[in-house]
Amino acid sequence: MVQLPRRQFLKLSGAAGATLGLAACGGAPPPNPGAAGGGGAGEVVVGTWGGDYQKFQQDFVEPVLARTDGAPTVVYDVADQVARMTKMRTQGQTGGPGTIDVTALSDQQAQEMAAASLLGKVDPARLSNFANIREDFRNDLWVPHIYSAGVIIYNTEHVTTPPDSYEVFWDPAYAGRIGIMSIQWATEYFMAAALEAGGDPGNNWDAGWQRMLARKGTVRVYESQEQLGQAMMSGEVWLAYNWKARAYQWRKAGAPLASAIPREGTFPVVFTVGVPANAPNPDGAYAYIDAMLDPEAQEQFAQNMGYWPTVTNVDPSPELTAEIGFTPEEEQNIHRVDLAYLAQNNERWRQQYVEQLINQ
Repeated sequence: MVQLPRRQFLKLSGAAGATLGLAACGGAPPPNPGAAGGGGAGEVVVGTWGGDYQKFQQDFVEPVLARTDGAPTVVYDVADQVARMTKMRTQGQTGGPGTIDVTALSDQQAQEMAAASLLGKVDPARLSNFANIREDFRNDLWVPHIYSAGVIIYNTEHVTTPPDSYEVFWDPAYAGRIGIMSIQWATEYFMAAALEAGGDPGNNWDAGWQRMLARKGTVRVYESQEQLGQAMMSGEVWLAYNWKARAYQWRKAGAPLASAIPREGTFPVVFTVGVPANAPNPDGAYAYIDAMLDPEAQEQFAQNMGYWPTVTNVDPSPELTAEIGFTPEEEQNIHRVDLAYLAQNNERWRQQYVEQLINQ
């Protein structure tokens, strides 16, 4: 068993603010030539979400990778994080080589895989921009890619009073106009628990479960960020608790949306990449991850996806900082989270959420 650093999350810092997170970038998987296996010589298999995240990987990471000597061919193994983690566990049990060279997960999910000894130790010497990774994001078992934090996203044409509390998600006036995702349960647990606690719920995210159940019949469920985004932009739903990066993306597309951090506070998320312990092509994996950390690719993700860079040698413009960053006052209301606690409870929460709320 890998001895894990008990990674309590970050203090978003600096004038540049902070933000990040991607959990659940899903989307209907496109044809997936990597799903049957790969990672042969000259080929790197990247396990990732579909939708926007994969598109931006192709648009911004691959051009950087292509400039390196002996760049591998990239094959994407597209699935949501649940399927990807299941594949890693199943392949890990065989004791042989796996089929994924790079696995993209949120920090919480990466902690889960690390606890199961399914991630190899990161070799900083193989990452040219490692020295510029923010120190509060560094970890021995995964590499931070992008980050953000949760906010209340609302349609300004229908929610005319800016919400300042998670209570808005239980307001009968908005029944049927609230969007949640079937594959993003941690945000919902945090929100309900924070409301129950009147602030930082600490390690008691179960405290809001009965509140969550009270939302049956009042929410609309979507399977991916892209589907939820379409619903928010079309006016099908007016409210969602999601990453600030997504509010930026959808607003950039012309939707009348604004966002706010509620008085109970919120939590951050880092989207990471790791090299599975049984990766067939670790050389290709490091080449790909090195390109993900390149300042050029990092800045493009910030501009186009709204996630804050995880390296310090990127300097977003003041205008972009205002859109995707957080003020010092907001940072004070972004609570640290205990990733080990989240990893220990994640699967139980998923089952409870799906069986008793989503599928009811």
